[in-house]
Amino acid sequence: MAQAKERNIEIRTSIDSKYLFCEVKTNGVPGYDNRASALRGEGAGTTSTNSYIAMSNGANELTVEVGALDWFAENAAGIENKNTFNPAAYCKAEMTLVDYDNDRVVNLATLDIRINEQGQPEAYRNNVPDKTVVFKETTAHPTELVTKNKATSGNINRRAYPDNMTLYQFTQSFTVSGLPDWQWVHSEPYTGSPEQIALLKEAYSELWLALKNKDIKKVRKLHTPAAEAWAITTQSTADRILDSQRYNTIYDEKHAEMKTIDWDNFYIIPMNNGKMVRMVYKETLRFSPVGVSYIDGDGDKSSYFFSPIFSLVNGKYIPVI
Repeated sequence: MAQAKERNIEIRTSIDSKYLFCEVKTNGVPGYDNRASALRGEGAGTTSTNSYIAMSNGANELTVEVGALDWFAENAAGIENKNTFNPAAYCKAEMTLVDYDNDRVVNLATLDIRINEQGQPEAYRNNVPDKTVVFKETTAHPTELVTKNKATSGNINRRAYPDNMTLYQFTQSFTVSGLPDWQWVHSEPYTGSPEQIALLKEAYSELWLALKNKDIKKVRKLHTPAAEAWAITTQSTADRILDSQRYNTIYDEKHAEMKTIDWDNFYIIPMNNGKMVRMVYKETLRFSPVGVSYIDGDGDKSSYFFSPIFSLVNGKYIPVI
C-alpha cells in the first residue's frame, strides 16, 4: 500500500494505431497491444491504459514497439522481407497526468511513430524527426510449442507470436514527482536466482491452492496490495476492484477445476528494472500458471487465468498489479 497521502490524479496513456503491430509499455510493463487486429491484417486500435500503477517518483519511461503486418500473414513463410510497412502506418501514444484537485492536464510523454521516406518507422514531434527518443531494433520474445500438460484444450494460433519477429522500439524518458510510495518501489529486484524462482513459484502456488480450496477470503487478501494500487490509480476502492475479479469462477461455473501447473511450460518475465515479475505460458505469453477450466453456458470447454504481477517485498512475492 502507498505510504504517502495520495494525490487526486490519474495517469493514462492514450493509444491510436493503424496498419502495423503496436505494443505500448510503461517502464517495461505492457499496457496494450493490437495483436488481435494485426492477425486480421488491420493493425488498428484506439484505447487508453493505466500507466500510473507502473510508475514511481523520478525517472520513468514510455516505450512503443512496432512491427510490420507481414509477420502475421497466413503466407508469412513465403514472404522474403517481412519488414515492409504500409507508408500510412502509425502508432501514437500520449501519456497525460490529470490533476483533478487543480483542474489541469499535463503531458508527460508522447511517442508519435510513423513511416519515413525510407520506409522505416521513426519517431516524430511536430512533424519532424524526434531525436530525443531512444531507438533500438530488437526481436520479439520467443514462444515455444507446448506438447504436454497444455494450458488449454483448444489450438493456439501460432501466427499470433511470429518467430524472430523484428520490432522497432522507441523509448522516451521523463521525470515525475508526488506519486505514492508503492510497495514495489522498495522491492528486491529479480535476479533469476534459484531462491527467487522458488519464492515466485510459492506465490503462484499459494494463490492456486486458495482458489482450489475455494477460499475466496484468502484470495482477496492475497490480491489486496494490487487492489489498493489499482484503487488509487483509478479513482476507486480496493473492495470494488476485488469485487470485479472473477474469483467466483471456481465455484460458480460448471465442472470448474484448477488447471495443473507444469512449471516447464512457463517463462519468467522481469519488468520495471526487475522490480516486477510474472510467469507467462510459452505458447502465448498471456496465460499464467493459475488457471481455471470449466464448462461455459454453451456447453463448451473454457478457461480463465488469474495473471497478477509480483514484486519481492520483505522476502515474499506479493501481487502488486
